[in-house]
Amino acid sequence: MAERTLDGFVRRSLAILEHEHPAGYRRLHAALGRRRVELGLDGDPFVLAVAGARIRLEPAASERACAAVELGRATVVSILDGEVELLDALLADHLHVRGSIAELGELWDATRLYLHGLIRCPSIPPLLDALRAGDDHDAPSVDLVSTNRENPRDQPDPP
Repeated sequence: MAERTLDGFVRRSLAILEHEHPAGYRRLHAALGRRRVELGLDGDPFVLAVAGARIRLEPAASERACAAVELGRATVVSILDGEVELLDALLADHLHVRGSIAELGELWDATRLYLHGLIRCPSIPPLLDALRAGDDHDAPSVDLVSTNRENPRDQPDPP
């Protein structure tokens, strides 16, 4: 099955983060814990969930998620390009969230960990270029950069 642009980006970016910045991936994994987060990506429903040692994006299920986030490709590109902050996207009604204050606070922290991890991954720029172009189907195959535990990208993220 062909992946849509935005969910394909999320899946690939998680794989890249796991391979190229394992410490960041582990922090994101810990921050998500057992939470199931409903994501509306370009109108298509998915669930972001931890399954064992992996973070997965799955088709939406009937099981209730602790929080929900809805956004589109243009908003994601604007955030990743640094053109808009998460809070500004929320206030401009380009990012919709639903959940308890506590859960949304935890999700906010996890989102920051994800973004801080992505900027340390050398394979993200070509993936982001494909997302900007809006075409995941013809995106070049991303060669993951080999890393090791001594790599500077594996250093702690700033607070």
